[in-house]
Amino acid sequence: NICVKIDISAYELKKIDEAHSHYASTGNSTRSDTYRKCNLQITVNGAEYRFDEVGIRMRGNTSRRNFADENGEIFNLVHFRFSLNETFDGEEYQSGSWASELYHDWSSDEDGKKARDDRTFATMKKFYVKWNKNYDQTYSREIYANKTFAQCGVLCPHVTLANVQLKQKSGFENLGVFTLYETIDKQFVKRNFDKEHRGGDLYKCSYNNAPANLTTADGRGVETPTQRFVYSLKTNDDRSAADYNHHKYLIALIDALNDDSLSTEEFRQKLETVADMDYFARFEAVNYLLGNPDCFRNNANNYYLYFTPQGVAYFIPYDYDRCLGINMDWN
Repeated sequence: NICVKIDISAYELKKIDEAHSHYASTGNSTRSDTYRKCNLQITVNGAEYRFDEVGIRMRGNTSRRNFADENGEIFNLVHFRFSLNETFDGEEYQSGSWASELYHDWSSDEDGKKARDDRTFATMKKFYVKWNKNYDQTYSREIYANKTFAQCGVLCPHVTLANVQLKQKSGFENLGVFTLYETIDKQFVKRNFDKEHRGGDLYKCSYNNAPANLTTADGRGVETPTQRFVYSLKTNDDRSAADYNHHKYLIALIDALNDDSLSTEEFRQKLETVADMDYFARFEAVNYLLGNPDCFRNNANNYYLYFTPQGVAYFIPYDYDRCLGINMDWN
């Protein structure tokens, strides 16, 4: 029993739509993921939680589309991502960008900035909601998939259902049942690893101009609001190049996987130094069972890699809305 009410002005809603139009017209896969502002009211089993000045943006890859007219009235459903700890003072807000009007100067309010940065809901600083784009008549396939991963000891995000309502001129419009997702980020790592294994490198691995098939380390980099990579670093992005050593753990994994000079036994031993292979076997076994055509196994897409500070890799699945009989965008 979860309801997410998005209180957003028509102006802010249209700005999200305009950002999509601008970047879609360039023919470049780079998209603006700069947040706009809204207020959120989340009701869970009758208990209400309110958050003001929450970051909101469109979320997705092939699912992005225009959805709001000049008056901010919606005519399509889209996925939304929320950032409770968005401070609106990054580079993208400071000059010349379409979101510069949102810039907030925290120089005289350090305590306020810290409070905003620490703001969470159910221990999450960010989460997102997706409409039923693939027309799963059961509304349960992805929830079942993630529960199966979890029961087999594979790290995966929590997923549940929520009613989503959006502010329009006539009041809050009920958009129907959406799926609510935990975000895989620093908070996720903190919840799932003990202190010794936190603080490592987390990559979002997806099909950005090339498959994330671990045959080459090309296409790696630090993710920004306007730039994506095949392997986008999501943590430790503030390290110097010397300290970070140029993505050394990712490169070590890829080098191990593609070293043809080794015997079978040498190959096995080398792999076990760069990845938890028992964990990986369980990860791939569940992938095989679920039959998702857009996962690591089939399309080299939709997974995260987390490297502990010791350099051991763990695969984390996400986006399983195409599984158990949904082969593309239909049931």
